[in-house]
Amino acid sequence: MKLLFFTFVLSMTSVAFSCPLLSGVYVGCKVSDQLFENPKTQVISLEIVDGLHTYSIVDDELNTFSFTLDKVNTITEIYDDIEGLDLVTKFQPVCLDNKISLDIVSMQAVRKLNSTISDEDLRLTNDLLSGMGESMKDVYSLDSDGNLIIESFLFEEVVNTTTCTAL
Repeated sequence: MKLLFFTFVLSMTSVAFSCPLLSGVYVGCKVSDQLFENPKTQVISLEIVDGLHTYSIVDDELNTFSFTLDKVNTITEIYDDIEGLDLVTKFQPVCLDNKISLDIVSMQAVRKLNSTISDEDLRLTNDLLSGMGESMKDVYSLDSDGNLIIESFLFEEVVNTTTCTAL
């Protein structure tokens, strides 16, 4: 029984041990594939409250998103504004092997008020997103020099790598 309790306590503290501490300012971001555009700067802050690690990421265009690493891998939502639509992306942050993986759970387009997008176009967009969304993830890690590495995956293949220099 003591062994079971000890194993439980160790598993509850694993977030702190398996996640990289990503907080910092990273500049000169270079993208491996020019089909994708990533910001030139990433500012990542970390707040630890009651053992929960909450990261906030702000880029040079002042786009911000936050997520919390916890023991139950809480799903987080972010919203992107695209022409006539709000894109709702749900993702699950997970720590593994000293990396933080933001695994996409679902993506859905929602028509904005006064949008001219047709019902058919909205349906087709959502069909496309439902097929791709669950196959996408971004993995954040640090290299041996403390530089930020972001690998973007589609169907378990790396399609883009962004490298940012730590200040």
